[in-house]
Amino acid sequence: MKQIEHSSVYLSAYLLLLTAVLSVINIGETMAPFLLKSLFWAVIYGVGLIVGWNYRQKQKVVLKVISIIFLVIVFLVSLLVYLRLGWDKMFLTFLIGIQGARNFTLTNRRDLYFAYLISLVLVLYAASMSKETSFLFYLVLYVLAGMFALMTDHLDEKLGHARGGDKAVLMKRMNLPVKGGGLAVVTLSLALVIYLIVPRFPSPHFRTFPVKEGGTISKGEKGKTEQPKTGGKRGGIRPNDKGQGGLDSEYAGFQRRFDLNARAKKIKNDLVFHLQSRRPIYARGRTFDTFDGRFWENKKPEIQRFNLERGDLYFAGYEGKGTPQTYSIKKDLPNFIFTAYRPVALWFPGHAVEMDTDLSFTIPGGLQRGTVYSVKSETIDIEGRPSGGEEYFQDSERYLQIPSTLSPRIRELSFSITGDIQDDYEKAKAIEHYLKNNFRYSPKIDLQKKEGDPIHQFLFEEQKGQCEHFASSAVLLLRSSGIPSRLTTGYRATRYNPFTGYYEVRQSDAHAWVEAYLKGLGWVTFEPTPAFRLPPSHRQTFVLTSLIDYLKDLIRRLLQANPGKWWSMLIQMILAFFKNLLLFVQEWWTVIKEMIFNLWDWVKIMGWVIFVCLALTGVVTYWLYSLISPVLRKFQLRRIKTSDSNRFVHQCYREMERSFAKKGFPRPSSYAPEEYREILRMRFKDLSSQIDQITILFQQVRYSPFPIRREDIEEAYQAYENITDSLKRR
Repeated sequence: MKQIEHSSVYLSAYLLLLTAVLSVINIGETMAPFLLKSLFWAVIYGVGLIVGWNYRQKQKVVLKVISIIFLVIVFLVSLLVYLRLGWDKMFLTFLIGIQGARNFTLTNRRDLYFAYLISLVLVLYAASMSKETSFLFYLVLYVLAGMFALMTDHLDEKLGHARGGDKAVLMKRMNLPVKGGGLAVVTLSLALVIYLIVPRFPSPHFRTFPVKEGGTISKGEKGKTEQPKTGGKRGGIRPNDKGQGGLDSEYAGFQRRFDLNARAKKIKNDLVFHLQSRRPIYARGRTFDTFDGRFWENKKPEIQRFNLERGDLYFAGYEGKGTPQTYSIKKDLPNFIFTAYRPVALWFPGHAVEMDTDLSFTIPGGLQRGTVYSVKSETIDIEGRPSGGEEYFQDSERYLQIPSTLSPRIRELSFSITGDIQDDYEKAKAIEHYLKNNFRYSPKIDLQKKEGDPIHQFLFEEQKGQCEHFASSAVLLLRSSGIPSRLTTGYRATRYNPFTGYYEVRQSDAHAWVEAYLKGLGWVTFEPTPAFRLPPSHRQTFVLTSLIDYLKDLIRRLLQANPGKWWSMLIQMILAFFKNLLLFVQEWWTVIKEMIFNLWDWVKIMGWVIFVCLALTGVVTYWLYSLISPVLRKFQLRRIKTSDSNRFVHQCYREMERSFAKKGFPRPSSYAPEEYREILRMRFKDLSSQIDQITILFQQVRYSPFPIRREDIEEAYQAYENITDSLKRR
């Protein structure tokens, strides 16, 4: 194998390998461990490649021994990693370690290509596992480092064949930094354009579902595993009083007893979980059926416990269909298993799962960071409202409960909204529409300072509130109209990151909404809060559209979290400027569209007659011109024949060119008259003498100082007429 000749190859290999290693280390690591591991491998790879350069020059045995010792250590460490973390972590550790060992003796192109391959495998693994936007930074760095590595490798190969002064000339012509950087910029720009404008269709998810992995989920009670069935009585085990695995949550809607009048906490923007799904969803956590005027509770949830011997759970009638979801938990959470309604299959890395009559799942311990589980849900969209489809329903009194202290004005309001409507679905839509269009969403509203019914205060006094006030009011208005309904809390998984392909769900996405039971439709989701809309049935096809929505949401959250900062105010000013500019453009575009529509109306009424007349006039004019033009040109040629002989010869030659051009033989701009004459003589042999006569006379006028004779002018004109007459007959 050919040896490496230039030191820049080692530098490019170092940058490429280190970028690939850092992209893998960054997956799921906090800042401190990431910095320590990064520093460790940066030093190991740097020292190894420096030693490899020296080994290429001196071939010392001690360096080979160091490499072998390093390989043995890597092998032993990989075994330990396998025993503790599994085969995938072992494989990554082995790849990173074996490359670190090979760097000590890296001297030829075979070892270099092996290093390139390992870096590619590491980056591909990071791309498949990373759920953070920060991976794009490593990807861009890897592309830049890859361009630099390929350029240096090509240069090194050329230098290996160069001799003497050719090396200096080659180095000067290659201009590695400029050409490599330019090539990288062009490649990245083209890739970005293609990525943004090419439509992205949902992945078929071959061999990627289901997923279940995680660590220390608390063990449940052992017993017989049962198959859940939709409908029917479920029984046996009551939930404990903690209700959330002993973990506190910032969002009050996850408490077992939900105080609607409690002071709202400031919820952080921490990442809760990543969701892989074909569509945005509402991830349900807890449902509530009983309201006493202030507190929501779930008083009659018959609990069924299942021991997951194989880590999976299927509903009766499950046929493999449904909306697949994979949750990657990034923060310790209460003991809910979040799912879209209606779950039909679950793959979970725990030992025991509890399910209540509302098809909400819990586990004995909290849902811990690092847990990954999968769900399939039967989701049917009814005018954009997710539903689980028709299912067996009982215990309607539970979902029609109304507190005895309920203000009579709330019943009157419900009847005034739905009084003239017969269909329950239309009634529910009317209540949803009323709350969305007559009240204002305010995340900072605080009803704790006032005493009395919080729903009455919200509907008839404040007329603004949080999502919990809208959802609670909707439930009471629905129940007052005889429609079974329940309050549901969970997370809105609607923020799709087009770079990673995952939905990012944060603490601030905690939300409350309504599920109403409608005959023939099942439990249908309704969203009465004005600031929110139900998740669409599919995600956007074009990445550019998703990216704009993602950036808008990111900026909005950033500004809300930093209201008083100078840069926040500056961004708001810039956004306000562009918003006004957009409004200005939209106003002008509206005016232009109105003018276009008015013009089109005029065309439909009478303008088409004018356009037809103009078109006919143009056709007739062109036809007449094509008939008269040759006659006029011949008349002009006759007129200047007697008055200006030089001009006549030039004009005669141009007319000959025009005549042959009409037959498909124009004179190329680079051809001299003599070359053009030879082409015409070969094609029109019967006109050779006429072509020669006009061409020779034209050259005599242009290049000869002698005047032309009158006889030559007459002969040239006669030759022109013979050419035109002959071409007309062809």
